Amino acid sequence: MSYYFGFVPSQMLSDTIKHAYALIENNSDERYDLYRDKITHMVSKELLDVMLVKLIEAMPNESERKTHLIKLSHTIETTSDKVIDTILTPTDNADVLVSFDFFDKNVVKHDETGQMRIGFPLSDELAGEIFACFANVHQGNGKDENARLAKVFSELSNACLQHFLLDFTKTLPLNRLKRGAISLADGVLKKGISLALNRLIPQMPQESLERFTKYYQSQIFKA
Repeated sequence: MSYYFGFVPSQMLSDTIKHAYALIENNSDERYDLYRDKITHMVSKELLDVMLVKLIEAMPNESERKTHLIKLSHTIETTSDKVIDTILTPTDNADVLVSFDFFDKNVVKHDETGQMRIGFPLSDELAGEIFACFANVHQGNGKDENARLAKVFSELSNACLQHFLLDFTKTLPLNRLKRGAISLADGVLKKGISLALNRLIPQMPQESLERFTKYYQSQIFKA
C-alpha cells in the first residue's frame, strides 16, 4: 500500500464525481466535458483550501501578515481558475474519457476506512520526512522545525502541482502554446505558494504549529 495526501471531498464534489461516472458507465449522450470542467474547478478550489487556507487559518488572529496572506491565497485561486479556463476546451465525449480515466486511477482514492479521498501519491521519502517533522513538532520542538516544515510543505505543494496540473493536463488535447502556458503557470503558482509558506510558518507559535500539523497528518492515508 502507498501513502497519499488527500482530502475528503465536499458532498457536492463527491456527488458530481459519482454522477459523472454513472453517465459514462451508462454511455449517456450527455456532454462529459462539462462534468470534467466542473470537477476540475471544484478540486482546485478544495485543494487550495486544504493546502494553504487551512495553514493561514492556523495563524494567530493578531498576526500582521494574516490579512496579506489571505489576499495572496485569493490571488493563487484566481490564477488557478484562469489556467483551468484556458486549458479546458469543448471536447468530444470519446476524447474526454482519458481525463476521467486519470481521475479514476490517480485522483479518486479510498482510504482504509472506505472513505473517498481526492489525493495524490507521496514518495516514501517525503512521507517519512513529514511524519518525522510532525512528530518533532508534537514533542514541543515546533520552532526548531520551522525550516524543515517550510521545506516539507514546499515539496508537498510541488508534488500537488505535478499531479493535478502537469500530469492531469497530459490527458488534454492541447497545442504547443497552451502547454507552454501550463509550464509558466506552474512556475507562478510554485513561487506564490513558496512565498506564502516562508512568510507563514516562521510566525506560528508552538500551539498553532501543533494544531496545523495534527490537521495535515489526518490528510495522509494509505490506499
